[in-house]
Amino acid sequence: MATQQKRKSQRSSRRGPSQPRYVEPVLDPTWVSAYSPSLAERDENVRAIKKHVVRSQRPALVVAGSLVILGPVLSVVGIAWYVTLVCVVAGLGLAVNVLRVIGQLSKESGAVASDIVSTMEPGGTPVQRQRLLTIVDRLNATFGLNEVSCFVVKEPVYNAALVPNGRGVSLFVTSGLMNDFELIELEGVVAHLFARQRLAQMPRRVAAVNVTGSARRAADLAGAGTTYRADEIAAAAIRYPNGLASALARMANQSVPKDSYFAHADYARNRWVWCNVMTGLSGETIDDLDNPSVRSRALLEW
Repeated sequence: MATQQKRKSQRSSRRGPSQPRYVEPVLDPTWVSAYSPSLAERDENVRAIKKHVVRSQRPALVVAGSLVILGPVLSVVGIAWYVTLVCVVAGLGLAVNVLRVIGQLSKESGAVASDIVSTMEPGGTPVQRQRLLTIVDRLNATFGLNEVSCFVVKEPVYNAALVPNGRGVSLFVTSGLMNDFELIELEGVVAHLFARQRLAQMPRRVAAVNVTGSARRAADLAGAGTTYRADEIAAAAIRYPNGLASALARMANQSVPKDSYFAHADYARNRWVWCNVMTGLSGETIDDLDNPSVRSRALLEW
């Protein structure tokens, strides 16, 4: 009896003549997530440093080019050879100096990391540090990072930073953030910073630290208005935009004590490497995608 029921069940599961033919699903090998960083996007961030230097050094480049061209012209009209040589050497020297400036700005040294370490005190408990390490280990594979040094710094203001440090990177998280943020909020903040590495934003943000004189020029080099792009990649990676949205809302709705690191010139110089680049700044516009409250509301609309 049991055998007859089994055979009947097998017969009933077969495809009838009116049923459509079953087609095995095939994954599209060319499919790319809309939130993944594109190669063109990464290249644009890499080229941003060179574009900035070329703009800032344009007079020197014009003089260098003129001298290099002038040298052969002078030799043709019979000017002494040493005058020609001086023009060519001076022009090439100016050109080499421009290349040196590019290398100096884009160099991923530990200068910013050392500056933060020397300015801020160590903080956090062993449990908090282990909690941070666990999140970092979980996200390393997703974002392709390794050699991440983690630091909890003594500071009540909510913020975090990721900066180059030798062959690896250094992650700084404030003790206020570690004390008050939920696990999914902390994960969102760390994912945002790791997404900057995927976007190749870190070198240009670090380079902006070395720009003196014009705050606007530093903002352009750092990529003002591009912070939300890293939010998108982070939210897609952890698959929970509300976690990062909640973290950003907390960052937006906090006051900065007068004795805080984020109220002094050290932060003003390094602010582009921090998750909230607008800590302590007043004013808000709905089109400012660096503003944490705007970024938070945008993520909540997903």
